[in-house]
Amino acid sequence: MWSKFSYLSYLASLAFLLMMLFRFNPLNLYNFDLICILGLYAFGLIGFVFSILSVFLDKRKSKKNPYQSFVAYMGMILVFTGIVFRLMHWPFQLLFLLGGLVLIVISYFIKKEKPNSKNDLLDDQLMDEQ
Repeated sequence: MWSKFSYLSYLASLAFLLMMLFRFNPLNLYNFDLICILGLYAFGLIGFVFSILSVFLDKRKSKKNPYQSFVAYMGMILVFTGIVFRLMHWPFQLLFLLGGLVLIVISYFIKKEKPNSKNDLLDDQLMDEQ
């Protein structure tokens, strides 16, 4: 359920990005670029929150390691912040982009599945021999 909400908010964020890039202003608003940037960032953050909720609360994703997903999402939000800083010509844009990319790479080295707490058959046999 939460993942569907995150997809919808990411889709809204993408719509704001495309409207800003192609200068599509259907209502002829005065500060349209600022509205698009705020909408892009707001829906991106909402999508991030829903994505985190989907990792921890959806039952279908129980096999995934939540820490791996959390680190990957933190990296994505840093990259997203770096893109916003880049669009606004603010300083430290490269720092956010590189930091986010490094976190995403680190997340790939975290085990993807939760360790199974059940003992294997071989482990039981080794315990019996000792």
